Amino acid sequence: MIRCVLTFILMLIAGSAIAQVSVAEERFVTEGLKHFDYTRYVPSGVKRTIGFIYGAQIDCTAMTGMEVKITKEPQHGTVEIVRGEMFPNFAKDNPRSKCNVKKQKGMLLNYTAEKGYAGTDTVEVFVMFPSGYAHEAVYDITVK
Repeated sequence: MIRCVLTFILMLIAGSAIAQVSVAEERFVTEGLKHFDYTRYVPSGVKRTIGFIYGAQIDCTAMTGMEVKITKEPQHGTVEIVRGEMFPNFAKDNPRSKCNVKKQKGMLLNYTAEKGYAGTDTVEVFVMFPSGYAHEAVYDITVK
């Protein structure tokens, strides 16, 4: 069960997956909350998908019942959460890595900076899984 929950990670376009259990992940197992920090680059005034939030069962069916909330809106743009599909990026040693060859249903995190704005922005997201575990993520965005 613990391995299962650890694999329901918050994935981004560039994506990275948990390959080994670190001290922080051991704390996550006992506390139920995992924190992620991400950096993204987007052009001014153009909508870009900066995140893909999903979970998969061992048979690659999409996990249902996730709650995704924006906890800090950007100051220089807008963010939306919409249903969509993308390829997952599970680690090679994860039994769900076989799911990486087919698009998975999930939630896309789309960001659009104000037209003409150049600088930095921040979005914070909180994801609750049906199991009671949660992820919080901070997206530091550089707008060019």
